[in-house]
Amino acid sequence: CAIGYAGVYDLNFIVDSDQAKINRTSASFYNKYLGQDRAELDRFSPAKLAEKITAPVLLVHGGKDKTAPVEHAEAMRAALIKVNRPPQWLLAPNEGHGFYDTSNTTMLYQTIEAFLEKHIGH
Repeated sequence: CAIGYAGVYDLNFIVDSDQAKINRTSASFYNKYLGQDRAELDRFSPAKLAEKITAPVLLVHGGKDKTAPVEHAEAMRAALIKVNRPPQWLLAPNEGHGFYDTSNTTMLYQTIEAFLEKHIGH
């Protein structure tokens, strides 16, 4: 099984992000390490490789994430649904890049624990 937590699932999204457009440091980093070849970015983007994922997936994301906007998780979720492998989904609308509210953190760990118990046991 696999757990995606506040992940980047489409490299073209990150290269085109507002952060890359307004922050020269981010843009330089993305250009240096990711490049700008759209086809190559797609080739390494998990959302474009969903048909190859056969393990159960839990996707966890914060709705206010500015580092890896929720569109990443939504794209990954849609891609997995499209290939008939719907993931388990946990979205905390008021969280950012990570969960910090105590009730959300508790919910996160309970969800992860149940997911791992179901798929790998104890």
